[in-house]
Amino acid sequence: LQAQKAAQDAATTATAQGGHAAAQAARQALQREAAQQQLVAAERNGARQIAQAQAQVRQAKQAAADVAA
Repeated sequence: LQAQKAAQDAATTATAQGGHAAAQAARQALQREAAQQQLVAAERNGARQIAQAQAQVRQAKQAAADVAA
């Protein structure tokens, strides 16, 4: 009877630890996904800012050429 109780306790502990590990893995996966989304957004914003800066440079060059003409 004591061996059965010990086995049940061990199974309960293992189940709880497995549940904890699964929850931790799920949290980490969500954190990685959020970080990936933030990276994609940052890259998109950076690309947009570069394109805007390039457009401003083109406009400035055109304005300078118009003044010189």
